[in-house]
Amino acid sequence: MKLGNYLPKLAEKFPDLYIDGIKEILQEIKKTISVAECSRILEVKENTLRAILNGRSRCSLGFLKKISETLNINLWDEIFDKEIFLDGQNHKKNVKVPKVLTEGISYLLGALRDGSLIFPASIEFSQKNINFLKNIREILKIEFGVECKIYGPQKKDGCYYIKLQSLGLFAILWTLSNWKRGQFNTPEIILSAPKELQRPYIKAFFDAEGSFKSNGNPVIYQTWKDESGCPPLQDISKMLLNFGIKSKLYGPYRGVNRPSYELYIPSEYKNKFLALINNPLST
Repeated sequence: MKLGNYLPKLAEKFPDLYIDGIKEILQEIKKTISVAECSRILEVKENTLRAILNGRSRCSLGFLKKISETLNINLWDEIFDKEIFLDGQNHKKNVKVPKVLTEGISYLLGALRDGSLIFPASIEFSQKNINFLKNIREILKIEFGVECKIYGPQKKDGCYYIKLQSLGLFAILWTLSNWKRGQFNTPEIILSAPKELQRPYIKAFFDAEGSFKSNGNPVIYQTWKDESGCPPLQDISKMLLNFGIKSKLYGPYRGVNRPSYELYIPSEYKNKFLALINNPLST
């Protein structure tokens, strides 16, 4: 499933991100307006602008936004069609910008249930199951070109973990996931995705927050901000219906800091659910 162009949203929230792979597009600007006139309109030094347009200096998303708005030209769609990369000021991690919702990205968005995005640029995942983190590591490499290590286990909790500092990756994950700390709803791109691309999200959600009751039936846990319901689990329940699987939402229960909920898979749907989540991802 092709993703909508999210570059303008990135530019709003992360204007200091640099973008690579657009030299040819920037060169086209000089065919419509002189560098001198363009620098005057943009209120930037001519030498600085010339260096950016010629590819000697990197261009930020904020500067692209200024070009688009000030010159009244839409560069975003043309840029989004290119193979482009994002990076912060440290030049350490050139992150590929995905244009398609793949099974890997769908899984990664579900795996964020056992992860966190911490401003300004920290991405973390942790779990006792090292295979969960191996899946994440492989997806980050394939989909974003980002290499990472798995550390642990930690003495305090026995968990393995991945911890990255990458503004480019952080910005993309923050945007695609609609991340909001303490109130992480189902990403909009997952809600609108075909069921084949919702399956990896369900699988990852279970890998992150799932378990089995004493009777062997699957259950998915989740805390939420209040006692009015648990939208993330309610969305999972609706997605499961597309696969012919019914579930039951229980709660709220009193949690340590927040109410908790359970999405329970009855015995008659157990095998169908297990077949759904145990089916490997396409590579």
